[in-house]
Amino acid sequence: KTLCENIQQARRAGVPLILIETSDPAAVQSIILACSSDPVLRWDMVRGVHPCNEDAKVIANTMTGGDPTDTARPDAMLESIEKMAEDSVLILYGAEKILTEVFVRQGIWNLRDEFKTSGRMLVALVPLGFKLSPDLRDDFMVLDHPLPTQSELRASAISLVEDAELAPLSEVDLDKAIDATLGLSGFGAETCLAMSLGKD
Repeated sequence: KTLCENIQQARRAGVPLILIETSDPAAVQSIILACSSDPVLRWDMVRGVHPCNEDAKVIANTMTGGDPTDTARPDAMLESIEKMAEDSVLILYGAEKILTEVFVRQGIWNLRDEFKTSGRMLVALVPLGFKLSPDLRDDFMVLDHPLPTQSELRASAISLVEDAELAPLSEVDLDKAIDATLGLSGFGAETCLAMSLGKD
């Protein structure tokens, strides 16, 4: 199953806590927005809580009191979550930085049953290889956002060439581009390809 299909299934099942291992958090946010019609918000420790789509704007304002930076601290974020509307989704960026804190883990565990009954979901984004602590291991559904496949890298290279209005790449050059970007995140591969295309 794709990540989108897994998220949709989790929403239907009322899963309250998801952890996604990824090398490209922004790409995961895009996937969540593409496969969900629910209000989606995001949090990071610099900007606080922000809406990701139109339906989440009023919710974000209620959660932050109009100043997102007031929710930038993990404790303030956990407090603001109590004001999240039913059937909404909150994405935590850089979750690995706060999941080391005992009070954060306890605060998130406290949300589990409340979120399940209200249709809310918390999505924690962490780097590949991150391991949950034992006290939360059975409470999170763990998914992974795999690195781009060869076909996805090929499509990205062709799209970049077309956007730059350059001559199409030969099959040999396409294969070289794919080989050079295997193992990179979607964003990393796109940057690498763009820099290569910009060379004289």
